[in-house]
Parts: sequence; structure tokens; C-alpha cells
Amino acid sequence: MAILVIGNGFDLAHGLRTKYSHFLDFVKMFREYEDYVKGEKSPRDKNEAELFEFVRSIYIGNNNHSVYNELAEYIGNNTHNILLTHFLKVYEKRCSEEKDGWIDFECELADIVSTFNSAREYMRAQKGNPSLLPHELAVSLRSFFLANSEQSLTGVSNFERLSAEQIENFSEEITYEELKKITRILEIYLAEYIETREVDKRIKQIADLKIDKVISFNYTNTFQRLYDLQNKAEYCYIHGRLNRYSNLETCNLVLGIDEFSTEEKADSDNTFVWFKKFYQRIYKETDSTYIDWLNDYNTSSFKGPLEIYFYGHSLASTDKDVLKSLIDNPITKIHIFYPDKKEMAKQIKNLILIIGKASLIHMTRGINRKIEFIQIDSGETNDNNY
Repeated sequence: MAILVIGNGFDLAHGLRTKYSHFLDFVKMFREYEDYVKGEKSPRDKNEAELFEFVRSIYIGNNNHSVYNELAEYIGNNTHNILLTHFLKVYEKRCSEEKDGWIDFECELADIVSTFNSAREYMRAQKGNPSLLPHELAVSLRSFFLANSEQSLTGVSNFERLSAEQIENFSEEITYEELKKITRILEIYLAEYIETREVDKRIKQIADLKIDKVISFNYTNTFQRLYDLQNKAEYCYIHGRLNRYSNLETCNLVLGIDEFSTEEKADSDNTFVWFKKFYQRIYKETDSTYIDWLNDYNTSSFKGPLEIYFYGHSLASTDKDVLKSLIDNPITKIHIFYPDKKEMAKQIKNLILIIGKASLIHMTRGINRKIEFIQIDSGETNDNNY
């Protein structure tokens, strides 16, 4: 039996614009639509022209009216989302610095939550004694909230004197609620735009595999619509699956960070837990049938290892709990596709964080090594049987 594990690189390999930067381009296009209509701005390339036509269909009503209503409510020009504004500023800064506008929401969010946590822990350690936040932490909080907000939050002007309770309230009542809105808008972008794009590319190395099951860290159904036309495979969407008819409360997409506390501390202090992926997977009831697949194979009469192929996944530690259960499992053999040596180096570094140096060395040595790396070739297939 063979399991394919896919990350966002899988969608990108098929020409789908699923980076966070692509999503932010959509947000900007929606907000600046009138400027394009008036001719004050114009699409720079084919991708932007297609995006404009999509946004235009929303504005003139060719698309579902409820889509426009949600977009206007959550990201329209008359709304203000501190977290989204922060992402946009980081993105625009990197564009201006000619860094290709690269941005990772999870990394940015992890930095913000880490600042919240450090400030809260410092204030709690004072045990009620009058104290000021260290200057560096106060500056970080101020730069996030005030730089990305049109007005001071709840009248706060002195971030040095924030209490632990205020910091917790800001993170829960403001930042997490805003993250939920961003996640729902991301779902709209992917469901209404990306999922409707025609894709004529099929990767031969994937088409040649006989895949029985797919573990997807993506929200899209790219493998199913391109390679599994007869719907023979089983699927596990770990981070949720697109539903164009969902809403803010029913959206089950997971967008969060890794556990940053020690196991002992995480069990006794659940502050900021709503940002963490493991919590969101439980709360949003996303798919976890991959666990049953492993257990069933382990107790079955099948001989030989369970073949697991990774394609388009960086193996980042934000998914450590799931990845470790797949890689460390004694019944699995791991095959990791990589596009170039630079990306392979990143994957190796990430594997060290997941399974440790000693285990990685042991698993990549010898004829019967557990982990092998496979370079991606440029081969494509037009065979409609896949």
C-alpha cells in the first residue's frame, strides 16, 4: 500500500497560485477594485488580469452575492483587521526590498504569539507587584498594535503597564478573532478562484505511482481532480477541506502554529492554545483517519513496509506531531521528493527538528535505509487515465 503526503508545493507545481502572497494579492485587488475600474491602476501581467476578472465577477454579481457580503464585511475598505494589516505590511515591505514578497503567515503569527507569551509570563512573574514591561517587549507590542491600527485599542496608550490579563484578552478577543476572518477569506479565495482554474499539467512521477491513500496538508482537492478521476483513493484532509458554502463559524480550515511550550507546561497552561494547530484540528474536527490507516496496516496480513511519499511538503516542524508519527513508525518507508539541492537541504534541516540528528543519520544510511530522497524531474503526462 502507498500513501501520498502532499503540501502546498504540490499545488504550486501544478501552476496554482496558492502562496500566502497570492492570497494577499487577492485581498489588495478586492480593496483596490475601484481604482482598476477608473483606470488609475491596471493589471501588470496575465495573472493579475485574471484575478481582476474574478474580483470583477464578484462586484457585478456574477458570483454568489454572499461571497461579496463576506468579503466586504471582513476585508473591505471600511473594515480594519490588525493581523491582516500586519501581513500586508510585511508583504509590501518585502516586495519593496525585492525579496519576491515572500511571506509565511504561520511564521509571522508564531512571532506575534511568542511576543504575547513573553510579555504575559513576565507580568505574571511579578505576582501583582507594580512593574513595567521590559522596554523591548513593550516596543514589540506597541509596534504590532499601534502600527497596524487606526486607533489605540481600548484606550491603551502605555504598553509598558499592560497586565497579563490584558495581554491574554488582546490575543483572544482581537488577534484570534481576526485570524478566523482571514482563514474564512482564504477559503473563499481558494474555493471560488483556485478550484475553478483549469489545470493541464500532470506530473509523471506522481502519475506513475499507484497511490491508495492521500494525506493532504492542503485545503484543495488537486490530486483528486487531476489523478484520481475514478475516485479510487481514500483521503485525509488534516488541515480541513474547502467548502464554498461554509461561513465564519463552520469554516474548518486550520491555520495556526506549532506547540511552543514544553509538554509539562503545555499541559498546565493553555493560554494561546487557540492559535495552535493541534487545538484547531480537534476543535474544528478535521480528518485524522491516517491514524486508523497506520493501525490497520500494522495489524493486517500485508508484508513489507508501508510506502509513504512526500511531495511538495517542506517537512516544517509546524506539523511535527503528524510528520513524526509517519516517519518514526516502524512499518513505514519514506520517500521524499525534492526540486533542487537547496530545497533538499531545508528538508534535511527540518527533519533534524522532527526526529533528531541520530535518528536521521540512522534512517538515511545503508542499502535498506528507511528514508530516501528523490529529485523531481520535469516530466509531464497528458494521459487522461490518471
